[in-house]
Amino acid sequence: MNNLEKEASQYLKTKKEYKKIMEAFKEKYKKTGKLTGKIKLNNISKEESLILGSIDYSLFGVSEGSLSVKKFIDFFSQGKFEGIDFIQVLKEYFGEKGIQRHHLFIIGYDDQIFKIIGRPNSGRSVLRI
Repeated sequence: MNNLEKEASQYLKTKKEYKKIMEAFKEKYKKTGKLTGKIKLNNISKEESLILGSIDYSLFGVSEGSLSVKKFIDFFSQGKFEGIDFIQVLKEYFGEKGIQRHHLFIIGYDDQIFKIIGRPNSGRSVLRI
């Protein structure tokens, strides 16, 4: 991680308007391992609406809506923070362990395949596929 990603993380931490967005990104990344698609935002404050409106005009003045992850990252990565790795920013923002993903293990047993989903050293869910 370079200093620019650390600086971006610190900037986001100082702006309370970004907290809800970053929490939604954290949950998205933990579930999917990617920062793609859209995040749903509820109870958007006036301050958050101003920020969101500059990214996506349809979010200006609303109390809930969906934000494209790509639009946000493209917007944030302009200018000073151009070229940053936003996943590294997310890891710095929450701490490495704060966004630890579930691990996926695939095992075979007598012509049946199972996915075992869970965190290391924790209870695991087993899904037959």
